[in-house]
Parts: sequence; structure tokens; C-alpha cells
Amino acid sequence: MPLIDTSIPVRYTAPLIDYIEKNRPQWRDAALDEAGVDEAMLSEPNAAFTISQFDALWSAIRRLTGRTDLGFELGSRITAQMHGALTPLLQRCTTCDEILRLFARSHSRGTCSFFLPDRRGAERVELLYRPAAGMSPQQPLR
Repeated sequence: MPLIDTSIPVRYTAPLIDYIEKNRPQWRDAALDEAGVDEAMLSEPNAAFTISQFDALWSAIRRLTGRTDLGFELGSRITAQMHGALTPLLQRCTTCDEILRLFARSHSRGTCSFFLPDRRGAERVELLYRPAAGMSPQQPLR
């Protein structure tokens, strides 16, 4: 058994799946099939992909769309309401520092697929974003 559960909540990939479904509906089913993801899993509120499932899904969507900027696409579609139990806490934050502190303290409640420690100095803060598990190297698209 691994020391940490490297998983990614399905709710964080739903916007990307919706995006490809709206642009090319056939890609959605092709990506899910290629990744071996059961469609019923997408409607389970607390479902989570293993890092292998997420990696396979991400690679399939990347290949089908021909896009190398999927992280930006996904990030632009994730809202504060998608963070489950953190949502009410996020809504109370009034500064960027409060948001960063909240995520640094509680990111593992949402996903354990990365580490998010922060280092604070007298005049600056460093937020370190490190993956907890490896993913497939992304080859250039042809």
C-alpha cells in the first residue's frame, strides 16, 4: 500500500470533459474508452481517479484535441464552488495570502496528487507545487 493515496477528484476533471463534449462529443466517449474510465464514475459526487486513470484520460484528451495547453483550459474552468468542503472557507478569504494559506494547509483534503508547502520569509512567500506521483512524459504532438 502506498504511503499516500495519489488520486484526483473527478469533479476537477469534469470541466475538461464537458469542454470536449461541447466541441466534439465523439471525443468524450473515445477518451473515456481509451482511459478505461466507466462513465457512471463521472456522476458520483465523491469519485476520484487514480493517478493512472487521470494520466490515461489526460493523454487521451491531449491526443484527441491536439492541444498541449489543457492545464490552462482546465484551470480557467475550475471555480471556487468545485472545491467541496473548502468552498465556504474560500468564500470567506479576503486576500490572496489567505487563499494561499488555506490551500497550503488543506490541499490534501481535495487531492493527494501533489504537495503544496509554503515557505514564509520576512518579505515574501514561496509556494512550492510538487507532484506526489509521476505521470507519463508528454511527447510532442504531430
